[in-house]
Amino acid sequence: MILHNDTKFKETELGLIPEDWEIDMLGNRADVIMGQSPESKYYNKNQEGLYFMQGVRTFGEKYPIFDTWTTSATKTAPAESVLMSVRAPVGDLNITPVEMCLGRGLAAINAKNGNNEYIYQLLEAYRDKVLGQETGTVYGSISRDDIFNLELPFAPKDEQQKIAEVLGTLDEKIELNHKMNKTLESLAQAIFKKWFIENADPDWETKKLKDICEIKNGFAFKSGDYSKEGIFLLRTSNFNSEGYAVKNDPIFLPNNFYQTFSNYRLKRFDILLVMVGASVGKRSFVFSNILPALQNQNMWNFRAYDQKNQFFLKFMIDQIVESNIGSASGSARDFFRKDYFREIEFNLPNQNLLDKFYERLLPQFEMIDKNIKEIDTLSQIRDSLLPRLMSGKLRVT
Repeated sequence: MILHNDTKFKETELGLIPEDWEIDMLGNRADVIMGQSPESKYYNKNQEGLYFMQGVRTFGEKYPIFDTWTTSATKTAPAESVLMSVRAPVGDLNITPVEMCLGRGLAAINAKNGNNEYIYQLLEAYRDKVLGQETGTVYGSISRDDIFNLELPFAPKDEQQKIAEVLGTLDEKIELNHKMNKTLESLAQAIFKKWFIENADPDWETKKLKDICEIKNGFAFKSGDYSKEGIFLLRTSNFNSEGYAVKNDPIFLPNNFYQTFSNYRLKRFDILLVMVGASVGKRSFVFSNILPALQNQNMWNFRAYDQKNQFFLKFMIDQIVESNIGSASGSARDFFRKDYFREIEFNLPNQNLLDKFYERLLPQFEMIDKNIKEIDTLSQIRDSLLPRLMSGKLRVT
């Protein structure tokens, strides 16, 4: 395949597009299925019936995770359908790898020429246009007619396939890294469980969390100090669903802030916990993809006094949060009390075992770190190519 840009353009209502491209309604190029939820009495977690999704709760980067089934399917989406959220957040996209039951918060879109990958990438590129169809209701929604009547630019069929291959290949490499990271994380969790839960020694010393780590609040940086470049400011909105931080919608602070606010510098493998608001209890493990960075307010940073205890601390915090999330309290806003966390007791293994655990897991987390940086690089390439390929500014032959 050759990328080139020696193209003649024509003026359209969507701006300049190649002369051999067409503006058409999405409904003329794809079938649209609107979701309809079965009664909740048919839902189950026992893998009985079809996979079921109500909305975007379990959307992934490109493919969803299924945790619910239904024995009474209403509307179904064939495997490889493009899934679109039709309720807030409107326009989010995934592709279902299997046939599934479609809930009322989703629509399934299938290209009439079979090239669903192209439809997926096209809708990603023109997300703002999709959002422009949103109704003025409080929660926001789009209808079947809104989706059907979307006017978008379509390349010739052969070029659609080539565009889909370029962008799809990048997505596959990104997805492979995500899967590898999930496997590495699961292996690390299994080792933690075996060493410190299943084979726990009753003679281990009882300690409090404050005995092995510091718990640091972030700083309430002022929006007036935000800049377009400089030092990345990590906010709770930068916590992703996979448990690490990303530079989505990045906010920066002037470079001199890194020295002035040195107490709020983040380090690789820091453990962050959202302590207020709707996402209270959400965690993020810091990798080098966001560094250097400063810690914003509304999160705590757990950092072991001994670096070799950091991986043990990570999985201990996970356990503590998952078993104590119901302890969040407050009237106007939910919050975790720091004093509560400081005083939590647990059995601390001997340092020799903790050192071995760190040495065992370090190569795995080094690999996760490498994969995340590669994901970021590939994502930047894809995000750069997407608008140019989908507007014909860059052609594939």
